[in-house]
Amino acid sequence: MYTHANHIQRLEVDNINTKAYDSSGENYHGPRTATTALPTTSQWTNISLKSIPRQILTEPGKESTNGEDLPKFDYLGYAARLITAQEINRGCGILVGSHNDGELEPCNYFMENTKYESNERGTHGYWLETPIDSFMHYVWYVNGNYRKLYYSRVYNDSGYGVRPAIEILKSDISY
Repeated sequence: MYTHANHIQRLEVDNINTKAYDSSGENYHGPRTATTALPTTSQWTNISLKSIPRQILTEPGKESTNGEDLPKFDYLGYAARLITAQEINRGCGILVGSHNDGELEPCNYFMENTKYESNERGTHGYWLETPIDSFMHYVWYVNGNYRKLYYSRVYNDSGYGVRPAIEILKSDISY
């Protein structure tokens, strides 16, 4: 739940249904399949993204993966986006790619609505916007079982969900 300009809205997250990142099997198209599970601007009418077309970047910040250029991904019509590996790195003080079990424990809120929270949850984790740098068939995700960032094939729709990331100016938040 968040407070925005004296308006309270519950941000519902689907923690049962799973989605592939991109059912094509290639990570250089962006999260085309995963975005279909994000809330739309008609569902969340008072939330908008500051940058609808966004440059997709790999974990070291490159604009290509295994020789293929990454797109400026269009979130047009969506009120949220996927979080990036760089944002989790900064927020949690970790480095994507270290594969350390438990590395997300200081930031366990990133594992909400996964099996980390409860075995009743349908998802093991959720996709990040960030493709893996060296393989065009893999992308990063939050792994709630092992409390770390890991990677999986982009067409895998078994156990991975989508968690909306919203963008709110600090000046719009009531404390």
